[in-house]
Amino acid sequence: MDQIVALRSLLQVVQHGSFSAAARSLSVAVSSLTRQIDGLERDLGTRLLIRSTHGLHLTEAGEWLLQKSRLPLMDVEAALQQVSALDQALQGRIKLTAPLNFGRRLLPPLLVSFLQQHPAVEIDLRLSDHYQRIALEGFDMGIRVGQQHDPDLLVFPATAHRPILCASPDYLSRHGTPAEARDLHQHACLPQIVLDQPASWTLLVNGEAWKFVPRGPLQSDRSEVLYEAACAGLGIADMPYWLASEALQQSRLVQVLPQHPLLSPLGDQVYIVIPPHRRQSPRVRALRDHLLLHLAKVDDA
Repeated sequence: MDQIVALRSLLQVVQHGSFSAAARSLSVAVSSLTRQIDGLERDLGTRLLIRSTHGLHLTEAGEWLLQKSRLPLMDVEAALQQVSALDQALQGRIKLTAPLNFGRRLLPPLLVSFLQQHPAVEIDLRLSDHYQRIALEGFDMGIRVGQQHDPDLLVFPATAHRPILCASPDYLSRHGTPAEARDLHQHACLPQIVLDQPASWTLLVNGEAWKFVPRGPLQSDRSEVLYEAACAGLGIADMPYWLASEALQQSRLVQVLPQHPLLSPLGDQVYIVIPPHRRQSPRVRALRDHLLLHLAKVDDA
């Protein structure tokens, strides 16, 4: 295949914003353009263009190649050889998204250690609790709590997501420690709002789901707000174990009703998700394996 011709076709598709408009400008069939660009991606061993019902988006390799395509012809031919190697080396950028609290609490030391091992890699980390369209928004990898996945993503279980009830020793000394689930009716509760639904807790009692509407001085969609309120003695809060673990070890928080597991509406797993076109990237695979190794060690005892 003539890679220079295919590269020119790719340029036309990007400039016109669609295959059909580019085909009209070149007086060729859309199928011909598609074959040329598919063949170029196959020859180079990397995806250059993401095509979906929402439009066309260049990958990192595609952006790099089109920048180089403005060089003289001999340099463009060299760029075609280099772009294949670009995606096969542990170098370049990884765009990663994760939930805000999870990312702030757990990811910094893991990303630092990864970057120390691979100094030619750059990580662009975006923390947000808004649902991200991983592939369409140009992410190489995402971390998701629960089962909210695009069906075309590759999914890797990373660690448990286990919410627990906690209170400070000071609060429990003043108000007593609940012995049974029904005792929660007598306590100030600090529930988390999940998926914009009214706050509620579901505990497993004698093998059955026991639903409870918690009442108290504060509710929030931010688990860190409830964490701080619980540490300050304001009441009993629900939060992920990974958020509470350090305070539990330091006795600033105490787990309440550990015999009655708290069920999460999000599910019981944290996942790493990757778009299919990024599965062969060595740097993406290396970061995935690094995160899976260390997130599996998150103490969930």
